[in-house]
Amino acid sequence: CIFVNTRGGGLGLVGPDYRDGIRGHQVFECVFRGNGGTALWFSYSGALVQRSIFYENIGGVITVIDGSVDVRNCTFARNRAASKGVIGLWGYDSHFPCSTAWVINSIFAFNECSGLVAGYPCSGTVFEDNCFFANVGGDDVRGVNIVDDPLFCDMEAGDFTLCENSPCLYFNEPVGTHMGVFSDDPGCGTCGSAVKHTSWGAIKALYR
Repeated sequence: CIFVNTRGGGLGLVGPDYRDGIRGHQVFECVFRGNGGTALWFSYSGALVQRSIFYENIGGVITVIDGSVDVRNCTFARNRAASKGVIGLWGYDSHFPCSTAWVINSIFAFNECSGLVAGYPCSGTVFEDNCFFANVGGDDVRGVNIVDDPLFCDMEAGDFTLCENSPCLYFNEPVGTHMGVFSDDPGCGTCGSAVKHTSWGAIKALYR
């Protein structure tokens, strides 16, 4: 599935009830790019989101209201929402005051949002074995994660495969973890980091 340049949000799903570990919806191998509203949102629902790409969305990325989301091997890059987090977790009332996210083996890089997480995350929210880099809202999320340039092959062209020396490839990562959508094999050769051994002109070129 591909949701590109919509005026509003990309995909919204409501119900069934998410409680007791029920995953009401499953979103696999989708692309959400340039959407004007929240790219993907759930209400009173649980969802598994896997191997999907979210980039250049301007109204938030994933929002959960009174629900839960399980995010695995996804890539989030260059999303812009000054008043929203990359993932927003919200509750409506005292019965469901928060929402939960389990975020594993994913990449968050170059996002210009109000933090990686916004709203009211439940205590069970977990971020483990992810890669964070150059996110305007900060890269400080509890859990065992890395903060390093994921080294995309050609982010400007929408190519989020990983360079041969990417720390997100399982054979380069210290614990052998796959991170992001394209974490099985490199998509190109060795690359330079956006902040390491790179000229100022090359850095500015990333934002043209």
